[in-house]
Amino acid sequence: MSVFQHSNSILITGCSTGFGRATALPFARKGWKVFATVRKESDRESLLNERAGDIVPLLCDIVHEDQVQELGRAVAARTETLDALVNNAGSAFAAPMN
Repeated sequence: MSVFQHSNSILITGCSTGFGRATALPFARKGWKVFATVRKESDRESLLNERAGDIVPLLCDIVHEDQVQELGRAVAARTETLDALVNNAGSAFAAPMN
């Protein structure tokens, strides 16, 4: 018997603002377990203050491999399956085009 009870779960990256946040909150309100990545503690607290159901804000900057690996471990420790992924986080690098 599993120690986890299955409910729909989703990992959404880039949930500090914009599309990521606008996606995470409705999923949580609809009963999904939402793992929402943010880059700052203040963004994590802001998501928690929304009281939007089962939302788990996790600190992760996708440009840091160690944080991405820790994200994988954190999600695996909290759910048996992941039903969906919205990879919304992005990064920009200013450089001349060749």
